[in-house]
Parts: sequence; structure tokens; C-alpha cells
Amino acid sequence: MVANCLIDMYGKCGPVEQAVKVFSETVEKDDISWNSIIAASANNGYIELAYRLLHLMPNPDTVSYNGLINGIAQVGNMEDAVRVLSSLPNPNSSSWNSVITGFVNTNRTWKALNMFCKMHLRNVQKDEFTFSIILSGIAGLAALKWGMLIH
Repeated sequence: MVANCLIDMYGKCGPVEQAVKVFSETVEKDDISWNSIIAASANNGYIELAYRLLHLMPNPDTVSYNGLINGIAQVGNMEDAVRVLSSLPNPNSSSWNSVITGFVNTNRTWKALNMFCKMHLRNVQKDEFTFSIILSGIAGLAALKWGMLIH
């Protein structure tokens, strides 16, 4: 448990190399260890490392992939973020929110709106964050009708 906290802390506060060191020295790695190091790597721009770790993880789950998607979206590589999202059998709202946020943050709000519509068509539960990010993106477009429809 202490190792997982250290991995998370180093992933958020740096240096990420320390997170990798703690992870490497951890004898009993659980899902939290793996998910923490994948997210730490991806969120700090070490996307290739995050991919490698994900493929080394014994049983990656949606949370594991969400860490990767979020990191990829943060660096603006939206095509890869969408590809990873599409590879998931059951992406959850966090998976979709990461991609929608990435499109809004890279000023591709129409793409974000398209992803929001796909999310809706696939009956994925939307949360407050989903609506917050899509409405903030639409506000930048001055797309009143879309804003009213979503609201």
C-alpha cells in the first residue's frame, strides 16, 4: 500500500522516474500499482512507456486503459486516444470524458460534440463532468441550439 501511494505521489509531483523506480522495486504488484504507474507515465508524457506497461500488466481493465487514454489526450494526440477508446469492449464515462476533454482542450469542439453524440448513442452513462466539459466547449462555439439540447 505504501508503494502504491509513493507511485501515485511521484506520478503527480515528479519525478516520474522515481515512480518507475518504486514500481520496479515493488515485489507484489496489484492492480492499483499497475494502474498508478500507467497513469503516472501517461500523464507525464511517457506514452510509449505507458503502452508497454499496459501490455505487461497481467489483467488490464477499463481503469488501466483510462489512465492511458487520459495521458494521450493531455498531450493532444486525439487520434490515438480515440483508437484506444475504440479498442475497449465497455468504455465507461471516464473513458469517454477523457477523449471529449481532449478535443475541447485542443479547440476541436465539433469533434468533442461528435464523441458526446456517440457516447449518447451507445447508452453510456453521462455524469456532471461530461455535461460540464461539453457545455463549456459549446459555449466557445456560441452554438446556442446545441447547448439547449444538451441542457
